[in-house]
Amino acid sequence: MVATPIDIARAATTATLLMRQKSMAEPATFRRDMDQSRRAIRASRELLKRLGHVVATWR
Repeated sequence: MVATPIDIARAATTATLLMRQKSMAEPATFRRDMDQSRRAIRASRELLKRLGHVVATWR
């Protein structure tokens, strides 16, 4: 099957819309991932502090 100009235009339009949707979603995804990373770092620091207190009591 040979693609008609209409098929090519439809495919190009669909690809453009998908790329636009993805580019609009990326900042939100980035912010969500950064928030998750910050929470994980905060939890890790708190755990290290608690472990530090436990180790200090062993000495």
